Amino acid sequence: MKKFFVGLVMALFFSGNVLSAAKVVDKPPAADETLTDKVLAVVNGEPILISEFNKIFESNKKSIPSSSPKSELRDPILEQLRLDQLRGSILDQMIRRVVLKQEATKQKIIAPKREIKDKINEMKKRCKSESEFDAELKKNNMTLSDLEKKIADQIIIVKFIQRLEYTVYSKIKKPSEIEAKSFYDEIVTKMKGGKTKLTGEEEMLAEGIAKSIIRESKEQVRLIKIFISCPKGASTAKEKEARDKIAAVKKELKNKKQEKFDDVAAQYSEDVVSKSRNGDMGLLVDEELPSAIRKIAFSINVGDYTKEPIRADDGYYFLKVEEKTAKRNITFVDVKDVMIENLYGARVMKKLKESIDELKSKADIKISKTW
Repeated sequence: MKKFFVGLVMALFFSGNVLSAAKVVDKPPAADETLTDKVLAVVNGEPILISEFNKIFESNKKSIPSSSPKSELRDPILEQLRLDQLRGSILDQMIRRVVLKQEATKQKIIAPKREIKDKINEMKKRCKSESEFDAELKKNNMTLSDLEKKIADQIIIVKFIQRLEYTVYSKIKKPSEIEAKSFYDEIVTKMKGGKTKLTGEEEMLAEGIAKSIIRESKEQVRLIKIFISCPKGASTAKEKEARDKIAAVKKELKNKKQEKFDDVAAQYSEDVVSKSRNGDMGLLVDEELPSAIRKIAFSINVGDYTKEPIRADDGYYFLKVEEKTAKRNITFVDVKDVMIENLYGARVMKKLKESIDELKSKADIKISKTW
């Protein structure tokens, strides 16, 4: 559980007002005047370079939705506002990382060479070859030494947060059953569309739990699928290719029978994600299924499968039903322990964020530019 909350906090502390506790200056501050035009901010004497900022900004700005899907209707002022908000958020993240790294260094937290090497090896495994890994470094204007330094910084930041988290856990009292019931009642209010009395992390948590309870209370079906890709409107050649594959699947199913459906899925399915699990799609509710297969999936008996493929917009589906769960009413008794643990975690997370905000507020931060 603690590792889970470290991940959440790593996301949550990267938020807030970038100008909080920061001094804005007309000229980029730098101890070395040769860096003057390259420094965006200085945190306790440590510079944040514009070049580093631009790398992160360019990789993130594509994720910002436009004000209108039609370019001719886009509002340039709104577009600029969104980009400026992104810039402010990224700079705030960078400042917080520097503050945390500095605090970790003060506490003599180190990154073991073995951990750094393991991280490097993980990254290399995601590349086809050593040369591809080297090319990625070059594309990002980095040396192996630069990468090792960045990984080392990230490791000590995580270790520092884990240490801080341990301290917070020891100080925060676990919620009582009465508190958990009160929290559950607020979630029920939210599920009914009402307004809760919750704020901050607890409000966010309640929203997530409400969605989870609604989902878990619905009828669910576990499917194994064999998917043959062939979008509607595909060429005659593509359609023929799909039909040939369908014929091969039907032949295999006839020979191996339904108990070997997953073997056939592993061999023939063209959906990469489910194929790696022998076609298993997991337990799903109706809205999580493509509309073309939704009704059929819930009408098949457990253990049966479709003898003919179902045509959908993206291709053809053979389906086997592995399991079904009926609708159910989830009460407080069912989720009591989960309520207590999640509420406890939310309170720890709030205190962690406050502790990190406090560290930032004490830092000497000079920013050369705002948006």
